[in-house]
Amino acid sequence: MAESPKQLMKRAVSLAEAGNKALLMGQFTEALSFFNRSASLLRGPVLCREPMSQVILAMLATNQGICLHRLGHIHDALAVYDQVLALYRRPHLASRRDLDAARARLVTNRGLLLSELDRLDDALASYDEAQALHR
Repeated sequence: MAESPKQLMKRAVSLAEAGNKALLMGQFTEALSFFNRSASLLRGPVLCREPMSQVILAMLATNQGICLHRLGHIHDALAVYDQVLALYRRPHLASRRDLDAARARLVTNRGLLLSELDRLDDALASYDEAQALHR
């Protein structure tokens, strides 16, 4: 029997929480695996139309980027950040002020990566965007 949307969402959130715990313990490979599994459920045919799925996906991607960065995959982390930034800029999420702190974390992390890549003008633009979100 197929899981209901509520059951799938609960499982996706549980996987994300397990990923957060692994991330906090510095287990970046394991955390990334949990985040990827959660994201896979959220992008699946049942949950992809749920508005909350998009919010959770955006937050998951920030954590995926952190893991990739810590594992030395800077370009992959930057690609993830750019994808989620595009998601945050979609009209249904762009207007949500309750997501400003998450957006600010994302663009700050993106700025750190850009600094490491010696793309200082782009990094500064990310930091400016983060600062604007805190006003």
